[in-house]
Amino acid sequence: MSVFTTLVERARRLKFASPVRKGGSLKQASEKINGLLLSSAAGLASAETVDQLLRELCSTLADSSGYIRIVQLFRCEAKDPEVLYPLCAHHRNAQGLVNALSSYRDEVLLSVAHEALADNLPVMFRPRTDINFAKLANEMLSAGIQAGVVVPFPITGFKRRTVMVLLADHPDFFDRIGLEPFSAYARLCGVLLDQTIHRQKLREYATFDHLTGLLNRRALLEILEREHVRAERNGDCYSVLFFDLDFFKQINDTHGHMVGDRVLQWVAQLAGRALREGDWVGRWGGEEFICILPDASESEAVRIAQRLRTQIGEATFTLDEGTISVTLSIGVACYPNDGTDIDTLLGSADAGLAEAKSNGRNCVRRSGGDKAL
Repeated sequence: MSVFTTLVERARRLKFASPVRKGGSLKQASEKINGLLLSSAAGLASAETVDQLLRELCSTLADSSGYIRIVQLFRCEAKDPEVLYPLCAHHRNAQGLVNALSSYRDEVLLSVAHEALADNLPVMFRPRTDINFAKLANEMLSAGIQAGVVVPFPITGFKRRTVMVLLADHPDFFDRIGLEPFSAYARLCGVLLDQTIHRQKLREYATFDHLTGLLNRRALLEILEREHVRAERNGDCYSVLFFDLDFFKQINDTHGHMVGDRVLQWVAQLAGRALREGDWVGRWGGEEFICILPDASESEAVRIAQRLRTQIGEATFTLDEGTISVTLSIGVACYPNDGTDIDTLLGSADAGLAEAKSNGRNCVRRSGGDKAL
């Protein structure tokens, strides 16, 4: 039985309190909140991103009872344990208090969060009597907050620790409801978050180049196919740039492959800044990169290519022992003049790159052109 299934079965056996509204009994147990937990788990499992899942988690907990006013998540980095970072929050007419908690989190929440994380157990508090909350006690009480709990949040996929803060406007809410429902929900959602993190990483591996963080060849081809269909349907143009680093082998041979990798990362960052908003850049392989320029005519593509070449050529990569200058050779191809299908267009851009290489490097060329552009 999987960890996820085990936690769901455990949730079924728990007697969760009903999603109590004002006027209801705090002692009344109901299957409604249990059903809410299970139904929300199915929805959370389909979340595409960690951010989406965390926000849905907060809203689900806040909606489980009319007495819960605020649900807020904070993370604590292992490298900086004296600082809490707010992740997300859901509230009912308490935005001011959410802002105050975010502003004074290290002063009022940190010690309680450390206690919960150290013991891996939830910690209850009352702002009226807990000295940790003295700085915000008046503001919390004015907002109707009478009780709270900090619940440790187990997420093995995060390289950090996370806590969930729930604030209620009834002083005995957590005493009478008990803390196990919230701990169980945190454990269940922790498993779902781990799964979401892994799915997100797999999508990133399938989309992004692990070294430069740019789009990889697979993602570039998907974008190119979409852009080609759009241009073909609307009678528009678009352009493709192929570029690589001149004499990159010399950099590797002289300074080592680790420096060569850093140079590729540096060029990737500069390339992204040289393009227009809406353009795409990715790593094709090795030291070769490709840019996709929607709606760019040949003349516009050449201007962009020259700007890219100039900006990188004028910059220097700094090492402890000196600097490295990098130049680019760039091939340009424009749809439909240089190819009416993707393979032909890419072949034209690649041929332009080859001509730039064979004609002195550090220049921009089109396939078949007799001089640098």
